Amino acid sequence: VVGSLVFVRFGGPPYSPDHILLAEFIAVHVAQLLSRHQLVERIARLEAKRQLDNLQDGFMAMVSHELLTPLGFIKGYATTLLRQDTQWDETTRHEFLTIIDEEADRLHELIDNLMDSSRLQAGTLRMSFQPVKLDTFLRDVALRASSREEKLKIDLRININGLQVIADPTRLAQIFDNLLNNAVKYAPGSPITIGLDLDNK
Repeated sequence: VVGSLVFVRFGGPPYSPDHILLAEFIAVHVAQLLSRHQLVERIARLEAKRQLDNLQDGFMAMVSHELLTPLGFIKGYATTLLRQDTQWDETTRHEFLTIIDEEADRLHELIDNLMDSSRLQAGTLRMSFQPVKLDTFLRDVALRASSREEKLKIDLRININGLQVIADPTRLAQIFDNLLNNAVKYAPGSPITIGLDLDNK
């Protein structure tokens, strides 16, 4: 039972059969309207759930791919170093161990980002604000990105030095890293320009 429809007449004559039929007619149509509204709401909830499921599936597929990539490098180079039928020279060993170290850092970074995403959704993500020199920060961002991607060319146009902002340097670095990673993934070979200037207007 969704509700009730009550007709009251104070001091008047009893309802006639026609009045009762009219009341039933109104009640049926009100019930149909309520049923339609409930159906629309249910369809909307099902559609929202379907979209959420699709987003979660896509997110899990993306996360799995991103996590498996550095894990594959680590496993591959570690297995190669452990081969008993081959002797590796010191230069090659150092190169392989450097790749393993870098990919382990990358894996750690991805897991941290995943945890941050969960904390953000739960409203428990903490920020650590402090003064950040933007010119030094951007140079570090460009250097770190270029060391990861040899073909990545970043044009830094810093027109003001010593400019400081109050920010969380870790979160700020994550923003730039995501932007640069997207540039490499979706526009490989495209020029990237990062500028820093001050507009007094």
